[in-house]
Amino acid sequence: MSNELDDALKLEAGAELNTFIAQKVLGLVPCDAWELFHHRGGIGGPAYILGDKGCIHSTLKQECYPERCCMDYSGNIGAAWALVDRHVKDGGTFHMAMEIKDGKETWKGGFAFSSKRSSVFGEGPTSCMAICRAEINFARENSDRPLPLRDPENSTEKQPDLENY
Repeated sequence: MSNELDDALKLEAGAELNTFIAQKVLGLVPCDAWELFHHRGGIGGPAYILGDKGCIHSTLKQECYPERCCMDYSGNIGAAWALVDRHVKDGGTFHMAMEIKDGKETWKGGFAFSSKRSSVFGEGPTSCMAICRAEINFARENSDRPLPLRDPENSTEKQPDLENY
């Protein structure tokens, strides 16, 4: 997983980075049970709701996201801030600063955890990218603990019979 995380730090803002964070860092799984609620939605894109039948993931105690669109962690500050919130709720603090050098902005963001005596930082051309890279560095620093990644292809856990769901 460490090589994957190293490679993810090189990704630019966009769908590939957003999907990586959703699936590999947060452990979310794509789900086709979501339906388009409004084509313009909230900030930054369409809004989806879970269909009337719900989905199999809730019975598996998994969190899912609409397979047609992942939250734009790397381009939308609301989505990126959801990453910050999960650490603040866990007792962490977050710091962010912007530096302008030769007319170019560089954002630096970091999580600090006094109870764990640790901190992680990320840097990027936007605040969202700095947050994403800090989140990836958090996963790298905690690679000794299993990430919330659920990999059905390599799992020994019995999978549900989706045909009869």
